[in-house]
Amino acid sequence: MSDIIEAQSSIDRVTEYRDLPSIKAGWRCTVAGQEGVIKSGNRACNFNVDFGDGTLSNCHPYWKFKVWNDQGELIWDSKEY
Repeated sequence: MSDIIEAQSSIDRVTEYRDLPSIKAGWRCTVAGQEGVIKSGNRACNFNVDFGDGTLSNCHPYWKFKVWNDQGELIWDSKEY
């Protein structure tokens, strides 16, 4: 349970620092068209994204980044900024 709380806390730090809307761990995303899942945030204030192979990639939320919530609504699209 604490891993989930820690992951969400790190995501919240990224969204606050980068002035992004609220984003939750486990939400689907695409980075440069590649589908993934947001797992956590990191020290660089970027997201750690799993693209399906279990490896976490450091992804900047302002570079070709889109996020969808659990209802499938587009929450963030970096091309708008």
